[in-house]
Amino acid sequence: KKMVNALLYEWFVRNSAKVKIRLFANMSLEFRQDVIRSSAIKLFAAGSTIRKAGELWNSCFCVYQGDAEAHIDDHYLMHISHTAQQAWAAWWGFLQALGSGSKSVVTITAVTDCIIWDINSANLADLRENYPVECGLFDKV
Repeated sequence: KKMVNALLYEWFVRNSAKVKIRLFANMSLEFRQDVIRSSAIKLFAAGSTIRKAGELWNSCFCVYQGDAEAHIDDHYLMHISHTAQQAWAAWWGFLQALGSGSKSVVTITAVTDCIIWDINSANLADLRENYPVECGLFDKV
């Protein structure tokens, strides 16, 4: 699994001009490349838990491929997908990554096989420092 993650990461970095992140579609190529470099690429099989309620969350993530759902206990909250109508609908965890919270009451589950781009709080802080204009949208969360 680590080898697959490493190969995916290398492909995304090498082909970053072709990689489209809807939330950052109008941003510079340099910024998009740094977003990819700052991300840990993770694979989740359908039905697996991406994040669990009560766990310490210190990162945000994008469901780059596949579909996931957020639940509070057994109650459906929302669908998370890169193909959703709103660009924000692929992202989760900004508040935790920005230091506004440490644990969540939400569980995120992969509905289909998923490729996740996970950005830890330290890497997100670096992105915000190096690209204040591009990352200004995080302040609106």
